[in-house]
Amino acid sequence: MPLTPDDQVKYKSLYLQTAKPYINELQNAFTLFSQGNVTPEEIEIAHRAAHSLTSQSNMMSYTQIAKLASLVEKVMKAKVDNQLELTPEVVAALKAAADTLFNTVASIENDTGETDVATGVENLSKVTQILI
Repeated sequence: MPLTPDDQVKYKSLYLQTAKPYINELQNAFTLFSQGNVTPEEIEIAHRAAHSLTSQSNMMSYTQIAKLASLVEKVMKAKVDNQLELTPEVVAALKAAADTLFNTVASIENDTGETDVATGVENLSKVTQILI
């Protein structure tokens, strides 16, 4: 159940304290992937971070972040299940998605609200053939 607007204001600081480390984990994992360092541990870290970010964003009614984080989670789940290869194009789209998540959280922190993540969703879906 999403929070009320009053509760959203009340818990915004806590959300930011937890969302930022999840995004940092995604950025670090995707940087490692781009360097050819794809390990089962890093894949699991990225999957878990995306899952957690999706859940807490949905709770806070940050639908744009939840949408993109959910797609990242599905992509990482496909990799966990050996149904997706992390090609350079996929990794580049994942890195761009993490940067979009970072910028959107920064926008929330600056009280300007969420930014539109449609381009990030479209690009990641296009290269992975995974839909939200």
